[in-house]
Amino acid sequence: MPLSRLLPVALLVLAGSLYGQQTKPSTTPPEPPEEDESLVKKEYVFNPIQAANEVKVGDYYFKKGSFRAAIARYKEALLWNQGCADAWRRLGDAHDKM
Repeated sequence: MPLSRLLPVALLVLAGSLYGQQTKPSTTPPEPPEEDESLVKKEYVFNPIQAANEVKVGDYYFKKGSFRAAIARYKEALLWNQGCADAWRRLGDAHDKM
């Protein structure tokens, strides 16, 4: 290999060792990205619009008679907005129907 090709590599190794950078790869493998979106923990911030949408979907399930699905949607609405009175009331109604 010609000296002109080795010189830049040698300078990079030397510069890395002078500034305390590791030239060896780390021994721990990086964590793979989560492939399944359902396993990623969801962050909830105050969002009354999303809460209202969840209540509407819960109402749909409630009218169909699928009370477990309705309860799940009302609980989801409460995660978006804990002060949503409609979600609290309808959650209680769904529990009564079950």
